[in-house]
Amino acid sequence: MVGFALACGGTAPTAPAPVAAVVLFDEGCRTDGLGATVVGRLEVDLTNRTGDPARFDLIRLNDGHSYDELVAVVAEDNRRVEQGESTVGPWAFATLLQITLIDAGADQRLEAQLIPGTYTVVCIRATATPRSVRIATGPFRIH
Repeated sequence: MVGFALACGGTAPTAPAPVAAVVLFDEGCRTDGLGATVVGRLEVDLTNRTGDPARFDLIRLNDGHSYDELVAVVAEDNRRVEQGESTVGPWAFATLLQITLIDAGADQRLEAQLIPGTYTVVCIRATATPRSVRIATGPFRIH
């Protein structure tokens, strides 16, 4: 019996890391747990709680650029969509890594191995009218 106690070392099993979440509601997009992202590995449950299809874009901000720049471009793109104009997107200072399409009321897990940097998820809700609502969430850092 003593040999067994020494072999165990008295360490308790570790709990799995919590999975982060990005949830799109009619009122906006919310993140939970992205600050606790495991180094290099991203696991996020993407959930669409609207009555419309949605798109979730995983984006890495290029070095030297800020989240505020992304927020400004998302606001400008929303204005352009309202006016029936083409969008510009943040591609001058950010890299689109993955697009996830999710039906109304559905969810899906996003898993990615990421290099160190600053990331965000942009929620894009396709509405019944010919416009989309874009909402930037984040930012979060991978170390």
